[in-house]
Amino acid sequence: VWKQSGKNLKVADCSVKMEGKLAVLTVNYALEAGNNYIAQYTIYPSGVVHASLKFTPVEAEEVPRIGVRFRLPSTMNQVQYLGRGPEENYADRHKGTLVGLYKTTAEEMYYPYVRPQENGHHTDTRWLSLTMPQGKGLLIEGDSLIFFNAFRNSVEDFESEESDADYQWRNMSKQEIANRDPEKAKNVLRKQTHEYDIVPRDFVEVCVDMKQSGVGGYD
Repeated sequence: VWKQSGKNLKVADCSVKMEGKLAVLTVNYALEAGNNYIAQYTIYPSGVVHASLKFTPVEAEEVPRIGVRFRLPSTMNQVQYLGRGPEENYADRHKGTLVGLYKTTAEEMYYPYVRPQENGHHTDTRWLSLTMPQGKGLLIEGDSLIFFNAFRNSVEDFESEESDADYQWRNMSKQEIANRDPEKAKNVLRKQTHEYDIVPRDFVEVCVDMKQSGVGGYD
């Protein structure tokens, strides 16, 4: 359910009000998992937007990742950040990286694992910017430390069951090949993608997280 909740957000309630010169937009999303996700955006005349996000957990569930993701034009591929780097690092795999000021690109942040998977994550980030080569773009600063990814791909590209790639039918049984149906096979039969399946898309997808589970089981 968590793979789909972020993609199928349903607006349960929405309101806009003015507080002096500030515009305040509040959106209450109902997630498929049964949770409420409330986003409040305070928009300043200068163009600064302060985002306050509140997630309500249900009982003792394990949430693999919590934050926001959005897409920017592919021209905004210049990445600069103050956080742990330059190598990818995770909640349980970050002690070997140092906090510093790093410059890179969305293309360079991708790590080509032979089997595509989660990659290029960065923890303990104070701020990051995504700009065009001329310098104009977007600055994101956390009220506290944030985690982030920035790619020329979508998250789904790295998850074989969610990717656009077809199943490797030739490696399956004669019966499975004869009755092949990608929709019925989803999450039932094993689908495997490889490094060559990853092709840059015409956007930069950015994930800004409060936290993401560790890669070694640390949650």
